[in-house]
Amino acid sequence: MVIRLCVIILLCSGGIHGDQKAVTSSAGSIIGFSGLSNFNGRGMGTKVWKYLGIPYAHPPIGERRFRKPVPVTNFLTAFKAFNFGPACPQNTFMASKWIPGETTYSEDCLTLNIFVPEVTSSNTSKLPVMIWIHGGAYAIGQSGIYSGENLAAFGDVIVVTMNYRLGPFGFLATHDDETKGNYGLWDQHLAIKWVHNNIGPFGGNAAEVTLFGESAGAASAVYHAMYPGNRGLIKRIISQSGSPDSAWAFQNLDDSARYTALIGKSLGCPDLTNTAAVVKCLRGKPFQDIINHSRVGALNETLFRPEFVPVIDNEIVSVDPLAAFGPDNTMPRMVRDYFSEIDVMTGINQGDGGFITSASLLPFLQKIKTSFPSKSSRDIVEDTIIPLILADRLGNTTATLNKVTAFLYKDWNKPFTENRTYLQELLDIASDHFFFIPSLFTARTHAKNTNSASTYLFQFSYHSSYTNSSDWIKGAQHGDEISYVFGFPAGTLKSAMKYPDHVTQQETTLSATVMTYWTNFAKSGNPNYPMSVVNSPMWPAYDLDHLRYIDFDTNVTLNTHMYATREAFWLHLARDLQNNAIPGGTSTDVFPPLPGIIIG
Repeated sequence: MVIRLCVIILLCSGGIHGDQKAVTSSAGSIIGFSGLSNFNGRGMGTKVWKYLGIPYAHPPIGERRFRKPVPVTNFLTAFKAFNFGPACPQNTFMASKWIPGETTYSEDCLTLNIFVPEVTSSNTSKLPVMIWIHGGAYAIGQSGIYSGENLAAFGDVIVVTMNYRLGPFGFLATHDDETKGNYGLWDQHLAIKWVHNNIGPFGGNAAEVTLFGESAGAASAVYHAMYPGNRGLIKRIISQSGSPDSAWAFQNLDDSARYTALIGKSLGCPDLTNTAAVVKCLRGKPFQDIINHSRVGALNETLFRPEFVPVIDNEIVSVDPLAAFGPDNTMPRMVRDYFSEIDVMTGINQGDGGFITSASLLPFLQKIKTSFPSKSSRDIVEDTIIPLILADRLGNTTATLNKVTAFLYKDWNKPFTENRTYLQELLDIASDHFFFIPSLFTARTHAKNTNSASTYLFQFSYHSSYTNSSDWIKGAQHGDEISYVFGFPAGTLKSAMKYPDHVTQQETTLSATVMTYWTNFAKSGNPNYPMSVVNSPMWPAYDLDHLRYIDFDTNVTLNTHMYATREAFWLHLARDLQNNAIPGGTSTDVFPPLPGIIIG
């Protein structure tokens, strides 16, 4: 009697994992467990089924390292999906300084997680699916940080999160056709295909899939909306603070190949002129050694981007992002036609540029000031940093363009003296270069080319009660909106984003508003439908006639012409002033020896 009772308890309660349920998919039998959502608004206490750490690819080790992922074979026995998988190899110090998660790292990391709300017997329709791609400059991050139970329960959607390869393991590239890079993007693509092929038995609608992500995850979502090989796999994307033309989201293939050789040199690989031999050598090195020796770029090369990020491989990335989203919108017809079919929601946080300004540009400025004490901070911004940004975005610059840019970004309302006013100048141009202009150009390009799909633009401005930032950085910081999108779940995201057990009622209400808009968009391509958005305006689509967008602040409001003067500058005037351009725009002798800092 006692033995029988214990068996019943284990089968029904699943021990520490709550109730258990097996789902039979084309990949095999997968056993998940139940938990309760904990959002302080609607949906609190709803049962959510969790299926964690499901492998979607074979471990990319040995000969599979630096190659496209190989789909995992079907499970021969039931897979117990009770725990998040390990994080992919990455710089653990940088990860700990950003948003720390699981502390176990392994190359056997290509896993995904599924969060399914309990469906009532009266609801027999399949649920839309939202696939989250985490951020981290393509160098750090992991899916285990993002628990999707609150978003799933609140919005009545299935939420999927994934790991993908990072840094050199995900984006090392050479000119050799066998090592073309973008393995992290291919990982994401394979995870999307896995969801398409297997989500049905979990209650998901494979025809209603939305990719959403933040920073590098946002840029990845747009990359996938530009890859015709995803046709039929995704229908919509939500891009939060990132686009392929963000400075940190693309790399020159020549530079990537050179960085690969430099890693090989630092690890003692022979015949550095033979890229195939270098890659073969690196396949035999312990992953931690490669991580420890992957910071190989000079300061002026890594000021804007890490060494290993997406490159043009003429497969999954077939167009230069700056050309695709620049004023001419240069896209191959197949790419343009596919991009125009996808519903797009994109936007930025008001304080997005604060992170890169504080973590990278200000230390860079201070190093220059130490080496050249006669230079004022404003001089360094206007004579060095602005020309570097112009050259990075436009390919070159001119003395006239440098002066006009400094004029545009100078705060003429404040005294022209050496004080902290240069911080606003630096913050504004950094925000534009890294986040604002890429997102605005993405919205503009999509609205210009689409006839049937929808385009929506947002800014998240609300400064959370628990967010600490410098007084010169206003509004929401980079990544602040994530907590609102996921409904403040308990667990790792809470410790990473540092929100308290109970946020304010205003923050709970704002989170409910954001989740409603987001899940409505995932269901219909329209953030206003089918669920009513309480006490919030109808969000109009973005078009080139009105340039309308929504602003999430203390009050949710509608506005037009986001950063209109600055957008017009980058769209028109900056390129008009490129005549008689000089490459680079500044002398390289100002660069002090300072390691690059990862952004994104």
